[in-house]
Amino acid sequence: MNRHIAAAALLVTAMAMPQAWANSVSATFTFTSPAGSAPGDVYTYTNNGIGITASGFSGTSTTSANTPTGLYDNTTVGNTGLGLANDYYSSNKAYEIPINEFVQLDFSQVPNLKTATIQFQMTDIVDGWRIYGSNNSGMLGSNLLQSGSDSNLDTLVSSAASYKYVDVIAGTDCETLLNKLDVSTTTSTPEPTTSMLTGLALAGLGIAGKKLRRSA
Repeated sequence: MNRHIAAAALLVTAMAMPQAWANSVSATFTFTSPAGSAPGDVYTYTNNGIGITASGFSGTSTTSANTPTGLYDNTTVGNTGLGLANDYYSSNKAYEIPINEFVQLDFSQVPNLKTATIQFQMTDIVDGWRIYGSNNSGMLGSNLLQSGSDSNLDTLVSSAASYKYVDVIAGTDCETLLNKLDVSTTTSTPEPTTSMLTGLALAGLGIAGKKLRRSA
């Protein structure tokens, strides 16, 4: 009888564990800090339990680590977004992302990424951007997407899902700012019934264990 109780408890546990709710979690990141940072500093932006870490690099190497540089948040009218601390353009009054430097976003803290939309802030009449994917810190990686205008990328995840980092850089003869990032993920949460059944199964195993020890 005791063995039957233990077997039943194990069966209930096996039935209960796979059941879970799939929850969709969304977060919007507006890059409003830091006001300026030293080379090598990284900043993590958090919202709704999701974290995105940003860092800056000077250079365009795709095979070796580039030189760390500082980040800078622009809050002037018409030029709002994240740029690089050593790229100030007096005519635009903004610290921008140029063609030879980039901002790297670490997506490793985003579980089960579904969609990612990046919004840019143009600082000149002629502006463009490029997005790369990389698995190495400081490396520009592989060219994923590019455009000659200010636009959102609703399908970024389809190109970037296999990469740890997403790198943002300006297009040819352009400068830009990283303005906003929207992401959505899917997380699994145990159903109440699952939690209850798991608890009952564990309790059954405990009772069965005690009875087996007494019989011995």
